[in-house]
Amino acid sequence: MRPPLRSLVLFISGVSFYYIFGVIQGFRSGIFTDGFSKSLLLSCSGIPYCCGFLSVLCGFASPRLYRHLKISTAREAEWSSIMRCVIFFMGICHASAKLEIVSISQLCLTSFCFSIGIWWIFDRSISGLLMGFLMGILGTGSCLWLGDKNIR
Repeated sequence: MRPPLRSLVLFISGVSFYYIFGVIQGFRSGIFTDGFSKSLLLSCSGIPYCCGFLSVLCGFASPRLYRHLKISTAREAEWSSIMRCVIFFMGICHASAKLEIVSISQLCLTSFCFSIGIWWIFDRSISGLLMGFLMGILGTGSCLWLGDKNIR
């Protein structure tokens, strides 16, 4: 698949996963009303765009990482690797959103623990572990940069 089309599909899937998980979290917490859905869709934060961008980044970095590490099945499992990395990142974000985070060290440690757990369940490759740690660092940084910066 051509890179512009692939990046568009990955970006749309990352943004869509953000909104889907936002609606699911609204249903679970009992705050889902018409006002909640409007505020979710009309939010001016850059978090949906960040999720889309990181999905594209994971999607393009995963096959290159497989080639760099000389894993022979990189071309055969390219799309499964891409979707695995997208789900990997979204799983970390969704699980982290459920916790009450009080310090930056707790946020980093939680993110790394989730990335190790999801890596163990789904991937168990060196490139998947490195990608999980990278996404944990990027996720922590984006939470601090795009969030309300109340974490001490």
